[in-house]
Amino acid sequence: DGAQVVKTVSVTVNAVADAPTLTVTLGNPSAVSGQDCSANGSYANWQASGVGMHAFTAGTGFVDAEGKLNLAAANGTVGDEPGLTAEGIGVVNSTPGGQASYQLEYGSGQSEALALDLNGPVSSAQVTLSRIYGSEGGAGEDARYSLFDADGNLVGSGSVDSSTLPNTGGQIDLTLTANTSFQYVVFTATGDNGYSGSDFKIKSIDYSIDADIEYPLEINAALNDLDGSETLSITVEGLPDGAVLSAGSDNGDGSWTLEGNQLNGLTLTVPENLSTGFDLTVSATATESDGGTAVSSSSVRIEPLNAIIGSTGDDLILGTNSGDLLDGAEGNDQLEGLEGDDILNGGQGSDHIEGGSGDDVISGGAGDDVAGGGDGNDTYIFNPFEGNDSFDGGSGGGWTDVIRLDANADPGADPDNPWTISIDGEQVQYDLAAHALELNPDTSGVITLSDGSELTFDGIERIEW
Repeated sequence: DGAQVVKTVSVTVNAVADAPTLTVTLGNPSAVSGQDCSANGSYANWQASGVGMHAFTAGTGFVDAEGKLNLAAANGTVGDEPGLTAEGIGVVNSTPGGQASYQLEYGSGQSEALALDLNGPVSSAQVTLSRIYGSEGGAGEDARYSLFDADGNLVGSGSVDSSTLPNTGGQIDLTLTANTSFQYVVFTATGDNGYSGSDFKIKSIDYSIDADIEYPLEINAALNDLDGSETLSITVEGLPDGAVLSAGSDNGDGSWTLEGNQLNGLTLTVPENLSTGFDLTVSATATESDGGTAVSSSSVRIEPLNAIIGSTGDDLILGTNSGDLLDGAEGNDQLEGLEGDDILNGGQGSDHIEGGSGDDVISGGAGDDVAGGGDGNDTYIFNPFEGNDSFDGGSGGGWTDVIRLDANADPGADPDNPWTISIDGEQVQYDLAAHALELNPDTSGVITLSDGSELTFDGIERIEW
């Protein structure tokens, strides 16, 4: 009869976040050399050194209720004595009795305190105290020191016995150490020698900030979003104390938050004296406009390294029978990995590097370097702008020795042909999309990069990029 019945049904479609794609790759570590530091003499010299100085008047506590260092409580003045500035620094005009107004003094059952901030983790420090007498008023003078880590935790302490020093402007040298790195040193005077109590000055300090280990951290994350309704956020968790990322926001709990534009060139830096390994977990979160989320996660493991780092001079650096990180830093160095799977970085200068037995990763760094892999499956990393190198992977043994190149290292290079490879005097073709060129066992040849740098190689089975 042509009649119609129409009913309307409303359907709500809720967007569902799609899990993003995520890959995480941890690159080979390299050492970041520590800094040699010193301060001595006058207050002006100490200021110029960058060492932080915090004075506490007599009786003022330098730790809080939890036993942590509390620099906010510092209420005194650091200074030197007019006409005697070379003797070092002390706490100015605060001690009851006022017998030594420019020294660090104990009196009437209370001591002043002087805290030094070394601006980084330190394994040991050499300190000289002045005006600390072996006999003053019939008794010797004593000092104490307390060592705190970067978080203010007490990690070591000790005392200074001046009983063997003459009463003629006594001076004593001491070495400060703890079972772990420390950043802060607090000096106090102790006891009452029957005259004015112990008093002294801090004349000098010498130390080296511990080196760090730096890892390239490659994070590739992308949305699987078809309608453009999602946003992407990235979180990195599991960083131990002292570890940092080169970009992002530190959340203060061992995690960092990153934006997508902060991933390029990202590095992870950890203390050289890392005692235990840790898992670094990267999470990529896709968030829909209605608040719904989907998460993809990936973890990498970082283990402690036995790092041996050279100086600015010409060093001989020998590894051990286990896996080591050897870094020549500056100078024309000789590095020998011996046994174990080692990572050897020549650094600046023209270096000679031998991997020894084990599967080693070798980088010559800046300068004209000569390297040999020895036994094992070895890898040589060759980059532009770092000189002309030679690498012998080692013959026989059935190993696969590799040269690793980076097609993106020189932004001025031809993107389709960033280098040339010659074998037996003949240039060979390669396919960038293949990411590797397989060679016959123990192949020799020359790689020329876009900047003119050359690597002469022998005993190589594969070139990869």
